Amino acid sequence: YGLVVALALLFANPFNV
Repeated sequence: YGLVVALALLFANPFNV
């Protein structure tokens, strides 16, 4: 679960910018 959230945040960071 933690890994999924970390990956989602990491992938959403550059994609949002």
